[in-house]
Amino acid sequence: MKNKQVIVIMDPMFVLTFGYGNCTGISIVLFNALRAAGIPARLAGTSAWNDNPDNGNHSWIEFYRSDHKWHIMESLPASGG
Repeated sequence: MKNKQVIVIMDPMFVLTFGYGNCTGISIVLFNALRAAGIPARLAGTSAWNDNPDNGNHSWIEFYRSDHKWHIMESLPASGG
């Protein structure tokens, strides 16, 4: 079964304008905000969520904190409503 929740909204301007997007679009906005604030960050993701291509892909942010470790930050699912 294909994931029906995924929408193709990866443009940061759309996310900022309308307040929602897919995990990649929101992650790109978060990534840029962290980097603009001087916080080391990287965009991470997988092309097959839970090793199942039918689940689609997923993106998230990893950021580096003063405890000298990378931490994960997830975005909320797209609502569009």
